[in-house]
Amino acid sequence: MNRILDKRQRGFLLHCFTSFLMLLCFLAMVPPVKAQEKECRIRFYSSVTKTFLYEEIVPAGSYYLLPSEQKKDSTHYMNGLSIKEYNFLGWTKKSSAIKTSSPDYKAGQYLLAENDIRLYDVMFPVEKDEIPFSICGPDKFDKIIFVGDSRTEDMKNALQAEGIELSGVSFICKGGQTIDRFQQSRGDASFAQLKNAVFSCRKADRIAIVLNLGVNDLFISRIGYPAYTPAVDSVVMDCLQLLSRIRETFKGYRLKIYMVSLNPCNYYMDGTFNVPAQRRVGEDAVIRFNEKLKISLSKKVRYIDTWSYMIKKGYFYKQYASYTDKSPKNTDGLHFSLATSLRVLKFILARL
Repeated sequence: MNRILDKRQRGFLLHCFTSFLMLLCFLAMVPPVKAQEKECRIRFYSSVTKTFLYEEIVPAGSYYLLPSEQKKDSTHYMNGLSIKEYNFLGWTKKSSAIKTSSPDYKAGQYLLAENDIRLYDVMFPVEKDEIPFSICGPDKFDKIIFVGDSRTEDMKNALQAEGIELSGVSFICKGGQTIDRFQQSRGDASFAQLKNAVFSCRKADRIAIVLNLGVNDLFISRIGYPAYTPAVDSVVMDCLQLLSRIRETFKGYRLKIYMVSLNPCNYYMDGTFNVPAQRRVGEDAVIRFNEKLKISLSKKVRYIDTWSYMIKKGYFYKQYASYTDKSPKNTDGLHFSLATSLRVLKFILARL
């Protein structure tokens, strides 16, 4: 009897063990249930109308590239405001008051998504884009030479349009100028012209060279959006090499070199003229360039941060064909108004 019970017990235990093995095999075949990842909602609103614009849903703990205010059409933003009356500066978390400057977050900045967040656009009104009361060059230099592209050329043209003459201040600049073209060409707005300007001075003269190049280099590098970091680094290296060449070429002169930050641009507005997306310069490329350049400069070169000044105080893009030709023109998100160009120029001169 005990022997029979032992057999039954062994059979029962064997059955249980076999069933357990089959259950393990079945569980191994069933895909595991993933824990639901936490998501964050980034909701964008108009600070003026308080209306909801759109939202982005991103994984918690990820970084989100903050955009510019998008366009509804060629004349209006998505929030309904006129591009000719307002310029987008960035985003703020405050909804109680309408901010027109000093945004908490900038377009092109990466936001760490930790919780749901509401962001309101910071819109700078055109009536605040005022021409500065006075502009004068510093007395400590006998000659100040601005080297740059079309945005530097706009400063020169703005002075002429307002009938302002600055003694000892000259400009070596042209539209579309790049670091490479400046060094290779021998005509106007070239390194050869800079040599002539400096070598025409006495060794005892106090000279300042103000360099403002780089945005067109990012443009032709097909920098992309988000920005392709190696391309940004390459343009910074080209800039550093040019600065080194300037120091070597003009040894023996009482020379000070200033490097101006790249000023803001608007990725979405740049598409007004049907510029292909891969050729536009995104806000993040400008931010990365400025950050990389600032920490890479020699102590012998002084950095002038016009980008932060413009974001804080506000700026406006050009609305006309030129400062003297008032024919209407769509804003291109790159070239600035007469008042903004003069305000930036005054800011630079005050820091020489």
